[in-house]
Amino acid sequence: KIITLRFIVSILLIAALLVIIPVITVYLLTDAYDRQIRGETSRVSSSISETARSFTEGAYNLCYELAVNPSILSMDAEIQTKILADCIKRNEYIELLYITGTDGMQISRSSGTPGDRSERFWFLQIMQTRKPFVSKSYYSVTTGMPCTAIFIPMNVNFEMTAIFGADISLGSIQHLAESFASEESGRHSFIIDGEGVVIAHPDPTYLETLTNFKSLIRTVSVLDDEGNFIRNPDNSVATKEEEFAVSEEFKNVIDRVMGGGSGLEIVENNGTVYYMSYEPVKLPGYSDSWSVITIQDRAIAMNVVSQLILRVFIIIGLIFLILTVLIVGFFKSLTRNMRFLENARAEAESANKSKTHFLANVNHEIRTPMNAVIGMAHIGKNAFDIERKNYCFDKIENASVHLLGIINDVLDVSNIESGMMELASRPFLFAEMMKTVESTIVFFIEQNKHRFSIVIDDAIPKTLIGDDKRLTQAILNLLSNAVKFTPEGGKITLNASLEYIEEESCCIRVRVTDTGIGIAAEKIDVLFKSFEQADGGTSRRYGGAGLGLSILKSIVEKMDGKIEVESEPDKGSMFSFTAVLKHGAATANRIMGIREDETFEGDYTGHTILLAEDIEINREIVAALLEPVNLAVDFAENGAIALSMFKNNPDRYDMIFMDIQMPEMDGYEATRSIRALGPDIAKAGTIPIIAVSANILREDVEQCYEAGMNGHVGKPVDFCEIMTQIKKYIQL
Repeated sequence: KIITLRFIVSILLIAALLVIIPVITVYLLTDAYDRQIRGETSRVSSSISETARSFTEGAYNLCYELAVNPSILSMDAEIQTKILADCIKRNEYIELLYITGTDGMQISRSSGTPGDRSERFWFLQIMQTRKPFVSKSYYSVTTGMPCTAIFIPMNVNFEMTAIFGADISLGSIQHLAESFASEESGRHSFIIDGEGVVIAHPDPTYLETLTNFKSLIRTVSVLDDEGNFIRNPDNSVATKEEEFAVSEEFKNVIDRVMGGGSGLEIVENNGTVYYMSYEPVKLPGYSDSWSVITIQDRAIAMNVVSQLILRVFIIIGLIFLILTVLIVGFFKSLTRNMRFLENARAEAESANKSKTHFLANVNHEIRTPMNAVIGMAHIGKNAFDIERKNYCFDKIENASVHLLGIINDVLDVSNIESGMMELASRPFLFAEMMKTVESTIVFFIEQNKHRFSIVIDDAIPKTLIGDDKRLTQAILNLLSNAVKFTPEGGKITLNASLEYIEEESCCIRVRVTDTGIGIAAEKIDVLFKSFEQADGGTSRRYGGAGLGLSILKSIVEKMDGKIEVESEPDKGSMFSFTAVLKHGAATANRIMGIREDETFEGDYTGHTILLAEDIEINREIVAALLEPVNLAVDFAENGAIALSMFKNNPDRYDMIFMDIQMPEMDGYEATRSIRALGPDIAKAGTIPIIAVSANILREDVEQCYEAGMNGHVGKPVDFCEIMTQIKKYIQL
């Protein structure tokens, strides 16, 4: 009996195991595959959303660069039309570019005849908000494909004078939806705009019928009894709107989609169960979002599980073989990883050593001019004769400029490493730029008694289009190195020549030759790495933080150019680089990048400005700069005090200069609070508020305007910039 009982128990246990193991296996496989399908469905939506966002952001950034270029508005309509048409040729997804005046009349367009657009919804919207946006979608009359439009205000002196518009084809978005569709797995994705209209779908009938998932209405063609199209009097195909039904679950998900949500749900619709993933597509500017919806037929997806179950026993039989392979692979992988970690550790130590050396150099470079500033300030304070005081002031100014240059280099490297370095595109006179270079470097040339010559190729176009400030920075970097590493009395030559010229662009080469200490061939590659110099003792003997040439390399690469170096120790070096720039005739009296002489004479007696600034020395600097024009200045140590002073006596102030980073209340909040006083204090909405801040990046400036400010002046404070703002808003 005991044996029988044990046998029965054993049979029951084995039977239970034979049942339980497959059940557990099926459950685990089903659950694992369910999670895999969910993850894959969500990843598809995210991937399409990110790609669509990148596409619209790329189109927006291209339009933004054109719209914020002030030289565009100074051109006549014919040249504007040519520029817009050329841009269309280079970007196939742009169907039409146009510039519209604030009266609604188009100034120019890439093709077609300008007309009155004052009644269009986009014109009314941008005139009201003064902010850029991506419009709702529409269907192109030429291609029949969904399109959208981008509109960006064009400002002159911070006032909107025109509107830049671009019609963007969504054909590539449609191709994106088609590429992710999989009939075999029962999965497809589509995109709806902020109105609920389908703008991309692998099934073209959704586009042809203008399907709207928000209103559950589609527009279809009208057919007669024989199946032929019925046409309107103008010969267009007659259409009608008809409703279509979806399940309540499906409609609830669409409501969440239209609210900008994201997620994944299992939804039943018309008798079929789906995985339904949705993800918003964030559009640039002040725009409604699109949404990506990915649908996966759950029954089709889970069919794979049944096939997997049939293979379970085969997999069990192969477990030992797989384990053997995995163990062998594990040890091989472990060996590779150990080798990789060792190499990574060595590279990390090398990088840490380079950055430690860099910090030591920067410490030395910063302390040297700071020593000059502090020392000369002490000497000048105790000096009695004017000549000695002026000498001290000159030395303090030179040391401060040098210190600012080091800080700018460090910030440039930071921007380069984060991918934020951008080049401007504006017309400039090449000869005038070279004069700026010469006047900047000549003091150091004469100080070191170098022989210096400049040779400029007459074939270089007079007017070039590009970033003249960065080009000047690149040339001065090479000249500064030549001066630094060339002994007293040596020879330095600057040569600018034309490599080639085409219809719209040209390539120039800048070459700097010196008779300095030279560089060994094996150390040339190190020159262009951040934080490093060819010789560890270079910074001790000649100074420098080891950043200049790495910045130069990034600038040149941004200009589609290359750098070449030829050098021999104790005989000298030749550094050259090329830069590809556009060229063309100047179309305005004032070319960006060349500052005309300005005078700021005037007596502002009786006028008062309010300066919100928490740093005492900054308040003293602004007050001292404005003494010659007799402009009274009241000070506020933070935004809260500035708000209170204006609120108590608004008629006293003609302008407000507002720092951004202040304790208790910053400049953004103070500006918004002042503007909010508008209903009670009329002047609160009109008084000019100018930001005075060290935050000078584009997003910082845009944030100032969004807070309600009228302008921006960067720190260190420039007297000319301050007076330009004062002359603009205070009329004598």
